[in-house]
Amino acid sequence: MLGFVFFIIGINLYQEQKTERSLEALRDLSSPRALVIRDGERQRIAGREVVEGDLIVVEEGDRVPADAILLWSTHLTIDESLLTGESVPVRKRTIQLEEDPEKLSATLRPGGDDLPTVYSGTLAVQGQGIAQVQATGIGTEMGKIGKALQTVEPEDTVLQKETRRIVGKLTMIALAICAAVVVIYRRSLPFQPDSTTGACRTDPGNGRRGFASSGSCPRTQNGNITQNSRS
Repeated sequence: MLGFVFFIIGINLYQEQKTERSLEALRDLSSPRALVIRDGERQRIAGREVVEGDLIVVEEGDRVPADAILLWSTHLTIDESLLTGESVPVRKRTIQLEEDPEKLSATLRPGGDDLPTVYSGTLAVQGQGIAQVQATGIGTEMGKIGKALQTVEPEDTVLQKETRRIVGKLTMIALAICAAVVVIYRRSLPFQPDSTTGACRTDPGNGRRGFASSGSCPRTQNGNITQNSRS
């Protein structure tokens, strides 16, 4: 019996490991890939593994993995609509010798032709180029936008405000109806004698709780309230 249990546990562990390997392979396929030059060789790595200072190769159809400065390019055009909203691709140029890469990265922004900068998340639609990474992750223009969006507090829509107002009114009406039903129900209770003292528990005149002698306690006959009298 124990051997059978261990056999089942072993099968479950094997299946879990196999599933984890399959999921890891799918994550690698779905994550953006980047072509980088390291130690003089081109390597295809995951976009999240790109670090500052890497040389990345951008070709037609590639997603730019990081913010970078173009060191070389030929007929490179980039779709920056993800950052600017402009659907028309922009031309890119190579940085000039007299230009400071760090200063350009700090001052230039997405949008406009003939800029030597490429930005994370944008798409190369034509040409190719080699660029040096200046920023990754939250330090990119895309990361700054995401960080800014986290600080924005969403306001309630008109529909949400009106719905909340209507719900509040309906709640008050429902509470008022419940209170009225309770009052009407208490006033309509029949007058019953107390089981221990024989006294009435409700005053038939005004509906207030009180006690009367058993001889004057009203009772119901055929749905009508009558008054007992002593013989």
